[in-house]
Amino acid sequence: MLKWFTMQKDYQYILFDWDGCLADTLPIWLEGYKRAFAHFNIFPTDEEIVTKAFGDWRSALQFGVSEEDLQKFDSIFIGYVQDFMPDVAVHEYVVEMLHDLKKQEKKIAIVSTSVKEFILPALQKHNAAEYIDHIIDGRDVVNHKPHPESLYKALEVLQGQKEQAIMIGDSAKDIKAGKNAGITTAVYYPDANHVLYTQDFINNLEADFVITDFRELPQIL
Repeated sequence: MLKWFTMQKDYQYILFDWDGCLADTLPIWLEGYKRAFAHFNIFPTDEEIVTKAFGDWRSALQFGVSEEDLQKFDSIFIGYVQDFMPDVAVHEYVVEMLHDLKKQEKKIAIVSTSVKEFILPALQKHNAAEYIDHIIDGRDVVNHKPHPESLYKALEVLQGQKEQAIMIGDSAKDIKAGKNAGITTAVYYPDANHVLYTQDFINNLEADFVITDFRELPQIL
């Protein structure tokens, strides 16, 4: 169900998170982390991985992996993710939604801490790559979300103004990055994400919009 807490604007620059938002990648990342941690006899909970590890390439250090073992950890983790990421599913109605946005001549960027090599194959598989004007990945910036650098960079490339921009993501880092950039935010909260985030958690993000289905997005834009 769509909820909104701000006046509707005419949004021309649409910034999407990738993992957990456009693509159903969270189970892949989660399993990759669990396998890599298990190699070092470390067994964090799913919640600990989601809240502390996601989006931070050096997060294993927080869980007790040594600096010397970080390369081995990354090898196991990235090796698993690479095997499954090209075939990842996008969330329901994503392709149709992106197609409709381009028909409306919206400018679209993906802003992710992941890398293009994980994102592009999945977009191409689903015939959606042509709808994306630009991808900002984790290597394009010094400061990752919730810092606003990646959002500023996306708007610079799109030649967009923040007053006409909206950041759509599924996590606290996405929403905080949007707020830190001074742009409108929307949190995507489908049924699949209920195992990761509670309703109270989503409410506490205080995003301008909450959507559970991408067919609701035109009501915002």
